[in-house]
Amino acid sequence: MSRLHPHLPFDPEETHLSFAGRLAALHIEGRVQPFLGCLGIDPMRYVAGAEAEVRTLCELARVDPEPVLANVPRKVAKRRYLLRGDPISAEVLSRPATVFCPLCLHEDDVARAAGGPGRRGRFLWSLSVVRTCPVHGLPLLRREKSRWSDEFQELDLRVPERGAALEALAAGLAPRSISPLQAYATARLAGEPGPAWLDSQTLDQAVRATEMLGVVVAFGAKPNLKRFTQDDWDAAGRAGHAYTARGEAGIREALDTVHAAYTYRRSRPGPQAVYGRLYEWLAYGNGDKDPGDIKRILREAIFDTIAYPAGATVLGHTLERRRLHTTRSLSEETRVDARTLCNALLARGLIRKGEYEYHHAFDAEEGARIADAIGAAILVINVPKALGCGRPLADDLIRERVLPQVAMDALSAGGRLRKAVPEAAVDALLERVRAAAAPVDRAEPGMVPIAKAAEKARVRGIDIVHLILGGFLRRVQRLRAPDGIAGLLVDPAEVREAAARTLVGISATEAFGILKMPPASIWALVDEPEEEATIPAITIEGENGSYRFHRFRREDLEAFKADFTTVPRIAEQAAREFKLEEIGRRLNSAGVKPVFRKRDLGIQLYRIADLPAAFRTP
Repeated sequence: MSRLHPHLPFDPEETHLSFAGRLAALHIEGRVQPFLGCLGIDPMRYVAGAEAEVRTLCELARVDPEPVLANVPRKVAKRRYLLRGDPISAEVLSRPATVFCPLCLHEDDVARAAGGPGRRGRFLWSLSVVRTCPVHGLPLLRREKSRWSDEFQELDLRVPERGAALEALAAGLAPRSISPLQAYATARLAGEPGPAWLDSQTLDQAVRATEMLGVVVAFGAKPNLKRFTQDDWDAAGRAGHAYTARGEAGIREALDTVHAAYTYRRSRPGPQAVYGRLYEWLAYGNGDKDPGDIKRILREAIFDTIAYPAGATVLGHTLERRRLHTTRSLSEETRVDARTLCNALLARGLIRKGEYEYHHAFDAEEGARIADAIGAAILVINVPKALGCGRPLADDLIRERVLPQVAMDALSAGGRLRKAVPEAAVDALLERVRAAAAPVDRAEPGMVPIAKAAEKARVRGIDIVHLILGGFLRRVQRLRAPDGIAGLLVDPAEVREAAARTLVGISATEAFGILKMPPASIWALVDEPEEEATIPAITIEGENGSYRFHRFRREDLEAFKADFTTVPRIAEQAAREFKLEEIGRRLNSAGVKPVFRKRDLGIQLYRIADLPAAFRTP
C-alpha cells in the first residue's frame, strides 16, 4: 500500500475530521470527500468514525492510529457512541454543527503563513458541554449544518472569515471563565477523577443531569428550552454543577429549592408543575436511554414532597406506603372536618399559612395522629362535666397545662381547635384522680371537697390539684359518688401547710395576668428559652416523682415586663391615645422589628428600648 508524502503529523488535540481536512489540503489542495474517495476510504463511514476507515487513513498517512481513535466517538448503536471508554449519546456531541474559537483559528492562520500545520478542529470543540475556549476564555461560536457536506467540518469552508474578520468575531464576544461542568467533563476525558457521584454516572448521564437540574434551578420550572441559547445552557451547567458536585445531598438541596419556589394554586400540585422540565425529561424522554441516578433521586424527592397514596407509580416506581398527606386527603381518609384539620396542622407547623394551604403536604403519620386527636377531642365547654368540677377550675387546668389542648402549641389557630382537649388526656387525669386516694362512702370529719378547702385554706383550687397529683398531701379521700374531681376530699389544714411549704413564687395564672400575654405565648418562652427573651420558671417536682408543675418569681416577671412589651400593652399605657393598627403601622414605619414574629410566638413581642419615645410610657 502506497504512503502519503510529504508526512503530516497528527495533532493530539484535533479531531479525525480535522486531520483528514489538513491532509486533503496538503496533498490535493482540495476537499475531503474526493480525497478520501481516491484513497479507497468511504467518506461517510470515516465521518461516522468507523474504526477500519480511520485506521486505513492513519496507515496511509504514517501516523499512529491510537491517538486519532482516542478522539473519535465510536458508534455502537443508533445515536450511541463510546468515547475513551465512556458511553455517550449523540446529544453530548456538537456535530453536525461546526464549533470554533475565532482567535484559535486566527492563530492557526498566522502560524500557517509561517509554515505551520493550518487550521485544526479541536477535539474538545466536538463536545456539546464545551462552550468556552479554554485558551482565550471566549464563548465558542457555532455554525449549524446547512448542507450535507458540512458533515466534514472543513474549517476553511465553514469559517471563511480571515484576519480582521476573525478578530471582529472575537471582539463581539464577552469573555468568561470555563464552567465547572466543562472543566469536569474535559478532566474526566483526560482520565482525572472528579466528584464521586458524577464519576459514578456515565459522562452522558453526568452532563445531562447537571444541565437539566441547572435549568430548573436557574430558569424556573418551565422555561422554553427550544429558545435556549448556548449561553443559557452554559448557565444551566454552572448552576447545576454547584449541586451535582456534592452528590445526592446537593441534588436534594437543589430540588428542595425548586419546590420551595413553587407557588401553590387552586389545584393539587403534581411533579410536573413543581419540577417542570426536569421531570418532563425523566418522565417523557427517550425510554431507551438510561438517565442515571438522577431519576431515582427525583422520584424520592417527589415522594417526600408531594402527597401520593400507597400504590401510586411515579417515574417507574410504585409507592409502597403513603408518606405524605394533604389536608384534603387526610380529611377524606379520616372524615375529620377539613377546616378543623387545617387549623390543627397550621398550629403544629406541619403546613404553612397561605391561600391554598389545603394542598400543602405533610408527614402522613403525624397527620394521622393529629386527626385521631381531633376526632377524640372533648370541647372545652364539656370539660367541667367530664371531670366533675366547676368551670373556673377546668379553665385553670387547661391554662396551667394539667390538661393539654389539642395542638396546644397552636399559637394562632382558631375555631374548634383552640376549644378542645384530647379525650385521652381527660381520661388520664381522671385515672390519676382515682389513684390519688382510696374510695370512701362518706367524708370523715374535717375532710371537705376541693372548692371548700380552697376557700378555707385561701388557696386556689388548681393549686390543690397540683398538691394532690404531686403527692404532697397525705390525707386525700375520694367519694364513690360523685366521680371525678368533685369526689375528692382534703384536709384544709394540711392543704394550708403544704401550700406554704411547696408553692413558692406565684402561680402560672397570676403570671399571665402580670405579663398580659396569652398563656400559650408565655409557655412557649418557658419551654424553649431564647437568648433574646426568656421567662424563667420554677419547676416543682412532685414528691411521688411522677408529676411536676411550674411557678414563677414575681421579680423575674417584672424584669421581663421592663424589657419587653406588646402592642396591646403599648395601647393601654398610652391611655388608648393610639389605635392598635396605628401602633403597628407606626412601629413598622419607624423600622422597629418585633423580637418574635406573631407566627412564632402567637404575639408580636417588642423590646421597649427599640420603641419610639411616644410609645415608651412606663
